[in-house]
Formats: sequence, structure tokens, C-alpha cells
Amino acid sequence: MESSHYPHAQTFLNNLDKLTASLGLNVAQIIDLDKLVNLPEGTLGRELVNFYYLHNLLPFNSGPRRKQLHDSFHVLTGYGTDPLSEAEVQAFLWGCNYRPFNLILSLAIVGIISRRQLYPN
Repeated sequence: MESSHYPHAQTFLNNLDKLTASLGLNVAQIIDLDKLVNLPEGTLGRELVNFYYLHNLLPFNSGPRRKQLHDSFHVLTGYGTDPLSEAEVQAFLWGCNYRPFNLILSLAIVGIISRRQLYPN
């Protein structure tokens, strides 16, 4: 989800980094666009670079591995970056490997979707 369109998303991600740091889950940056851009078209790494360019995004470079790999799930599933697509990604992750965090994040995203429907721009 593009945090520039959802200012609370950046606050949430910052708090997530603090929490995961306190739990010892954070890792060094794992996505290197300079390396991935040289991979052949059709590979996950190259498609991830294309995804970032298409959506004018940068990879998450802090926090736990799962957060930093989040956008690769968008590439694998074909889901976009709007709130509904973010909920779909969380549902996918929940189905793959249930974690209570996915439920919490899904509920937060559903709240965003609901507010946008009740109070459109």
C-alpha cells in the first residue's frame, strides 16, 4: 500500500519496526534493486523490480524479512497496491501460514476500506 496515499500506514510501519526490533526479528536490508534489475525478464527478482517501477515504489529496507518481502507476494499473486488488494495479500498470507499478525493487519485494512467507502474523497 502506497504510504503517501495512506499517511497512517507509515506510522504503522514505523511502529511495526520498533516492535519487531524489540523481539529481535529485524534483519539487514535484503532487496537490492541494483542486483535484481540485471536478472532476466520473467524471474521473480526482475518482476519485483518491474513492480516497483510500475507503482513508483521503493522496497521496504527495514524490519523483519517478511515485511521486506511483502511486495514479492504482490508479484506472485498479481494483486495491486490499493487497500482491497492489500487485504487480499493478507488473506493469501493467512492461508499460507496463519499468523495472528495477518488477522490484525487484515482488520486494519478492512477498516481503511470501510472508511473510504463511507467518506469518499
